[in-house]
Amino acid sequence: MRSTILLLVGVLTSGEALAQPRAWTFNAYGPSRVQLAGLYRPALGGDSAVFAERDEEFIAAWQQFMTMLGTSLKENGFTWGAPTRCMALVYFDACGSVDRFLYSFREGTLDPAKAERFGILLNAFLEQHVFPLKAMEPFSQCGPLVFHDAP
Repeated sequence: MRSTILLLVGVLTSGEALAQPRAWTFNAYGPSRVQLAGLYRPALGGDSAVFAERDEEFIAAWQQFMTMLGTSLKENGFTWGAPTRCMALVYFDACGSVDRFLYSFREGTLDPAKAERFGILLNAFLEQHVFPLKAMEPFSQCGPLVFHDAP
């Protein structure tokens, strides 16, 4: 009986862990981004980068991942209306799952309701999709993005 209860608690707890948010705005994310930088090597950018020898393959996979995000947003009725700039810091585990996706839109770019909906849809996307490449260790990708309505 006790092992059954422990198993049930373990199953319920692991389900809760999967439902945790993976995406936050820069301002809403609590832990220091400097701490994160020490845990994840950059995907690109020099000889010590995780994908130093596979940069073209990484860029193609990144474009594919962002296209999948755009398609998911469109399928859920989200529209940008105009090209929208965003700064993103994305932290992946070695298997390509997103651990954290930190983002920031310039103030006034999105109304609060649209910004909230984006965060909800981004979290749903990250729960269902994995980056197309794997690595031997966790890695990060950061830089500006320009979102636009998918065709």
